[in-house]
Amino acid sequence: MKYTTLENRLVESITRSIKDVTPGVVVRAYQSGKLIVDISVGQTYPYYDLASLTKIIFTVQAMMQAYDKGFWDLQQSVQSHLPWFPHREISNKEILIKDLLTHTSGLPWWLPLYKEISNEVPISKRWDVVQQHIVGASFENIGKSVYSDVGFWVLKFILEKFYEAPIDEIWKKIKEDFYPATTFDFNLNNQPVHQQNFYAPTEQCPWRGKLLQGEVNDENAWSLGGLSTHAGLFGSIDDLGWYSLHLRSQLMGIA
Repeated sequence: MKYTTLENRLVESITRSIKDVTPGVVVRAYQSGKLIVDISVGQTYPYYDLASLTKIIFTVQAMMQAYDKGFWDLQQSVQSHLPWFPHREISNKEILIKDLLTHTSGLPWWLPLYKEISNEVPISKRWDVVQQHIVGASFENIGKSVYSDVGFWVLKFILEKFYEAPIDEIWKKIKEDFYPATTFDFNLNNQPVHQQNFYAPTEQCPWRGKLLQGEVNDENAWSLGGLSTHAGLFGSIDDLGWYSLHLRSQLMGIA
């Protein structure tokens, strides 16, 4: 591949910085909707674990569509859709749906639920454990932005109320409506959609006792069967480029 002068400098910089850190890096950058940087350094793969990008590619997109459909507005509380949500008793404050999206609900940033969820239990029942922990969660720093996986777990229950469907079906419709030309997907039941060696390995996991490749790295998402509103999505650099241009079009009102 022939690189521009800018890309040559980036390649040299990345090559130095990834030594003893990762076997390879893929970088793309766009300006005014035009691809201006496209480089690969070291050993790269067709598909990557997109981790928390799941939040914006799937969950936020689904919430945006739900907003457009009139399912919610910026003043609606979480409890108005989820009567079991315990914010009144715990915080004496109306926690709004938008607080979950802005990470200002006061919910914890993370909980090690994977230690309690059994693989022998049907996936739909595993979310009962999540709900129990949300009900018993402590609320701190309400109104302060603290990045929270737990808040996005609550959005899973809200989305299922809005769409009257489980999140796997919600994802299928979101992909059909917004990402039909991409390879974005969840590896349900932690089974890779594509050939396993097409996925970038993430770690030699001591908890799972194996090299993770084509299985979501996030322990909680893995214990929930590879599909969650906070993590679990896999995709390619082409997919991410398409997504970023699509988001740009939405923000500019030309989607």
